[in-house]
Formats: sequence, structure tokens, C-alpha cells
Amino acid sequence: MLGTDVPHTPVVVDFQDADTTADAVKEAAVAVGGVDGVFHGAGLELLLPIKMTKRANLDKIFASSVFPAFGIARALSLKGVVREEGGAFVIMSSAAGLRGQSGMTAYSASKAAVDGMMRSLAVELAPRGIRVNSIAAGAVETAMHGRLASTLPPAAMEAYEAKHLLGFGHADDVASAAVFLLSPAARWITGTTMVVDGGFTVR
Repeated sequence: MLGTDVPHTPVVVDFQDADTTADAVKEAAVAVGGVDGVFHGAGLELLLPIKMTKRANLDKIFASSVFPAFGIARALSLKGVVREEGGAFVIMSSAAGLRGQSGMTAYSASKAAVDGMMRSLAVELAPRGIRVNSIAAGAVETAMHGRLASTLPPAAMEAYEAKHLLGFGHADDVASAAVFLLSPAARWITGTTMVVDGGFTVR
């Protein structure tokens, strides 16, 4: 979608494994002289009662968010990956990591893991001038949200939306928060989870 007008280098990698992710990010970043920041926004949904949740489900969920985030962070800690003036790492989390929700145990666990990892990374990477934060989003109207909605009756979705004081969000709502956290405007912010949820967690 960037076309030919914006200089960019596409890199296609399966980011489910932390080691593969670390190597790929390091190689790509060093090749362009280092990066200013990284936003990790990948993830999968899972709505499943705990009695039906197996190890394979956990592996899949953690491989979509926790493991690659760890790999990216490891790459950012290496010489030549982040430019000398420092940079920022923003990880996608979820309001599900802050509030309990039936059927979302595995998903919530993965997002709580992201937030815990983010806080320790903020401490460890601060001497390198690297800020680390996460975004806990509420329900955002994306393809993933659509798949989740298709599994619930209309009444349940209406009740879920009603819990968001400002209604369901849009991708741009999260993107704007990510841009802010990656920018110099957030130079004094690290180790925090920014809640972007339309008022979901305030109730």
C-alpha cells in the first residue's frame, strides 16, 4: 500500500518464534542503518471456555503476541539495531489483560504477559535511550473483531458495545496512540500501558 512514493523495505517473516523474530529484526534494521521505533501489532483472537482450552491453544495465542514481542525486544537490545539517539518500542496489548471476561482466559493471559514484559523492558532498555510502552485497546472494528462478532448472538454483541462508553473503536484510534508513543512528543513516557478503549475499563 506504500507504493513507490514512500521509501520502504518490505520484509516477510513468520514471527511466531522469538529467535527467528530477533534475527530477522536485527538483520532488517542493521541493513537500513538502524530504526527509530517499532510497533508490534500482531495478534489472534480466542473465545473459548477454560474447560475446552488446550496447550495447543495457549501455544498459538502466545506465539502471536508474546513470543514475537520478546524477539523484537531482544533485537532492539543489540548493537546497531536502534539508532544512537534512542528510540521506542510499542506493543499491542488489550483491555482483556486488565479486566476479566468469560471465555477469554488464554487471550487475557497473553496480554497480561505483554504488559508485564513491557514494564521490565522499560527498565532494562532505558539506559540505551529506548522507551517501551503498550496500548491496551478495547474492541476495535477490525477483521479480528468481525470474526469474534460472528460467534456471538446479536444481543451479546449489543451488550458488549454498550460497555464501551464511546462505542467500538476504529483502527485509526489505536494508530494515533501508537504514533504518539513512538514520537518525540512522548519522550518522557516509558513503562506504561496506555488505555485506548472508549471507556470500557472505567466502568
